[in-house]
Amino acid sequence: MMNERKALFRQLQHFFERDLFGLYRWSEVKHRAPEAVVIERDPSGRRINQRSFGKIVEQAVIEFDGYTLIVRSPNETTPDKPAVELYDGPATPDHRVVQGANCSMTWNEIVQLLRTNLEKGKSNERSQRSAGW
Repeated sequence: MMNERKALFRQLQHFFERDLFGLYRWSEVKHRAPEAVVIERDPSGRRINQRSFGKIVEQAVIEFDGYTLIVRSPNETTPDKPAVELYDGPATPDHRVVQGANCSMTWNEIVQLLRTNLEKGKSNERSQRSAGW
């Protein structure tokens, strides 16, 4: 049985190979270590955080070219934590540039933003290092 994090990383790898081919390389992506689930309990000892199912948060976090991309499983998605988020820099609310559901519209928005930023020369690391791709 494949766990949720592996499925999310496979989805991200497919996204890179399909939509970002020629812009970024999957081999240049940094994977962030999984986060431990924080279990909140009420005074009687019952769990408050019923959304968590295991010991780690079911999300995939990658960093590339100064961006941070987070993809969460449906079990981890809440109104304040959307399924897909792209940050220009560290994962803080003031650096968020795209957020949305795990659907083609959100992924297309991410691709358009990344392509536009590369065309404008706003690439942080990769385009200056390997301009002769």
